Amino acid sequence: MRRLTGAPSPSGPWPAARLTAGVALLLALSGCAGGSHGVRVEGGPASSEGPRAEASVVSTAPPGSPRSRSAGPGSGPAVTDALHLVRSDPKVSSEVKRQLRKPCSGDLWPVSVAFGRLTGEAKRDAVVNVVSCSDGLGLGSYVYRKDRGGTYENVFTREDRSVFAETEKGTLIVSKAVYVGDDPMCCPSGEVTTTYQWRDDKFRALTRQYADRSRKPTQSEKPPRGQPGEKPRPSTTPTPRPGSGAGSGG
Repeated sequence: MRRLTGAPSPSGPWPAARLTAGVALLLALSGCAGGSHGVRVEGGPASSEGPRAEASVVSTAPPGSPRSRSAGPGSGPAVTDALHLVRSDPKVSSEVKRQLRKPCSGDLWPVSVAFGRLTGEAKRDAVVNVVSCSDGLGLGSYVYRKDRGGTYENVFTREDRSVFAETEKGTLIVSKAVYVGDDPMCCPSGEVTTTYQWRDDKFRALTRQYADRSRKPTQSEKPPRGQPGEKPRPSTTPTPRPGSGAGSGG
């Protein structure tokens, strides 16, 4: 793994999930990196579902829509800084950290990072997703906020299989695949999408939607058409004789 100049060693001391000012500056200047798409530890003290979340909305995903979100491994300065940040974060589980011991291939690490203004500050917040090298499905999603001292701190944690976080118009969108029974890992029965907004120094859930991906498209109710080349069947209605029927003389 390439090490940035001035960046501390991953094994060195880190003050409670914060980047040093030098690494934080490098992370801020690295620009928007492509962000794509276990343990069950949702939120933590920095995040909150809250009573304001609206009732679940059940919908049916259109045929052929993706069954799960995924993000491939990434590389570059932003990913390198995100690795240091996640490894030093006490809110990140040991199971997720074990996935960050070595790259998936070459210099490709199972981490994706994106930036967005989520917490109302002028500086951009970092949204980090840790994925599996084997299938690219999410293992954990985290949001790091840059404070006035120039360091990043964890303000959101969600760890679960096939979880994915992204930003959209100043809100945090977190998706989680739902597996029922013997669903294969590739094909969950549904997906829960929760929209969060930063309020009172924490993320609060605004809406939660469930998309049912298990329903199969219904067959057409139209009667089947004849096969090409099929001859029309003869009519069974008798042909009227001349002079008979309505309008004939007496």
